[in-house]
Amino acid sequence: LEVQLERVSSACLTVQGYDERFGELEAIVGDANGRIGNLARVVKQAQDLAELGEKSFAENQSGIRQRVADTEASLLQNKEEVHAMTGEVHRLSERLGAEIKQAESGARQFCEKELSNLRRDVVQHQASTAEGFVRVSGEATLQVTQQCSKLESHVQELLQVQKSEMMGAMKAFRAECNAELKAVKQ
Repeated sequence: LEVQLERVSSACLTVQGYDERFGELEAIVGDANGRIGNLARVVKQAQDLAELGEKSFAENQSGIRQRVADTEASLLQNKEEVHAMTGEVHRLSERLGAEIKQAESGARQFCEKELSNLRRDVVQHQASTAEGFVRVSGEATLQVTQQCSKLESHVQELLQVQKSEMMGAMKAFRAECNAELKAVKQ
């Protein structure tokens, strides 16, 4: 009976040890459950943030794509406009060159005609008097020379003014095109 009592007492002590261990294990499991719950909340928040980030990224990416498409369309339109304007500038330049040549030709013809008329007048006056011829010839030649010089100076001034205006317009146009291209690139 004593042996049995010792066994029962030993079994009770063993059960009590197991009970204490189970209590400790329950506390550890409870602590682990709390930590798992906290980790689950953190994971849920991380997932929510990731979804929000993905949504924000998708929206930003869509906005950027739209801006790139708009910029490309604007560049294409500006390129076409610049090409058209370049053609117009080229046509204006050719027309100005032709007008300059025409003005020079007209000035030469005028000078030659005036000189011819003065020579004719000189020849007519020469027939009437030799002295008159010398005087008229010198004056006529001087007048023709002066008129031709004035006319050539005036034509050169007009050509310079037209050339300056054309170059100024071309520079302004080029600067405007460059500014638009820079604005579009930005």
